[in-house]
Amino acid sequence: MAKRKGKSKNPAIGPGVHPKETKTANHHFESDPDRDNKNPISWVLGNIDWDGPFGWQAFKPGNHLEELLKQLKHFEKTSWDDLLRQTGVNHSKNHPIPIEKIHKKARKRLKHLGFEDQQTFYSFTVGGIPRMWGVKQGAKLVVLWWDPEHKIYLRSHK
Repeated sequence: MAKRKGKSKNPAIGPGVHPKETKTANHHFESDPDRDNKNPISWVLGNIDWDGPFGWQAFKPGNHLEELLKQLKHFEKTSWDDLLRQTGVNHSKNHPIPIEKIHKKARKRLKHLGFEDQQTFYSFTVGGIPRMWGVKQGAKLVVLWWDPEHKIYLRSHK
């Protein structure tokens, strides 16, 4: 096969991979939810937010690295359906959250990251309080945030 000259239409590094990037394209994804929810989850890390109020700069490896890696390893062997059925004390450990129920700073940051068209975000428990947040695209979770103090979404206690 001959090499193409000029710029590639498929660059090796695309939008959202650079921690300092200011804006990415809208992230719309078509999928088959019935099929996707039965498949094991996988991760997309290219859109991790490093700098925002819930960015991964707050991640302290000494405190949560082992627990996070164990959770990710477990999640990769589990379907979305099974993950969303896992429960903790009086609530689901991993669950979808509508955009209107997340912190105002988080909604503002989504626009900056190019995810303002998403209506639902997913929270995954890592240990006790910390959460990992992302957007579901097919069977993949596009990881966005680290929330060590559970501030993106606070459940109301009645």
